[in-house]
Amino acid sequence: MFIAALHFIATDRELYWTLRWFDAPMHFLGGVVMALLAGWVGMRVIGVPFLLAGKTRHFFLIIAATLVAGVMWEFFELFIGIGQEPGYALDTLHDLLFDLAGGLLGYLLIRFFLLKMNTGTV
Repeated sequence: MFIAALHFIATDRELYWTLRWFDAPMHFLGGVVMALLAGWVGMRVIGVPFLLAGKTRHFFLIIAATLVAGVMWEFFELFIGIGQEPGYALDTLHDLLFDLAGGLLGYLLIRFFLLKMNTGTV
């Protein structure tokens, strides 16, 4: 909800266009939230074995879900007409890298905090 509110405020105040750096932390926060959401959904659907199934598999599932959400957001931007700006391909790469960085932090939060609290393992 916090990210959605920030996004709507930023769009209304045109922060994405007046503060060029504003987009990067939004993608980073989006990556964190998507990773946490993917971990939560996996745990709710599959249960704790999802989180304990193996660090490598768990890692790739979380990161893949985060990147899929990031790519879908980039397609949304194209759909609403943002993709016609010069340098959009480089901006897309930049956005996806920040999505990935946020996803990595989200994964680490899941691994080191939630798992430790719930199972006593890391």
